[in-house]
Amino acid sequence: MAKPKVKAQSKEERDILPSDLNSFQEKTKENIRKIIEENNELFKKLAK
Repeated sequence: MAKPKVKAQSKEERDILPSDLNSFQEKTKENIRKIIEENNELFKKLAK
């Protein structure tokens, strides 16, 4: 079987610090929460 080709990471991708990742995860969670809240509001309007 042929080995899958692994995309070479750029230097920037390798140099992401764990603290950057944590803040990124927090921002992502906040954004997802906002989107869910907005969707809930839209569904409430649609349900009327």
